Amino acid sequence: MSGSVRSLYSRKVELLEYARKKTTQKVNLFEKVQIPGYQDAIRKIKRFMEDEENLSKSSQKIVKSKREAEARAEEERRAQA
Repeated sequence: MSGSVRSLYSRKVELLEYARKKTTQKVNLFEKVQIPGYQDAIRKIKRFMEDEENLSKSSQKIVKSKREAEARAEEERRAQA
């Protein structure tokens, strides 16, 4: 192998090694920093949505019980009249 071919392959190996290091850094960034951060955000959003759903159900129950009480009161007034 001539010197120029050898230096060309050596340069290619250097470039590949640099690219591998950069890719490894990015993978580590995603695995150790960004993905856990997104998972935490997703957990918070789920909790918020569950809380909103529970509040909505509670509000519906309150409205339903008020309507039922009003209907009973109206029936009692009609029965007395």
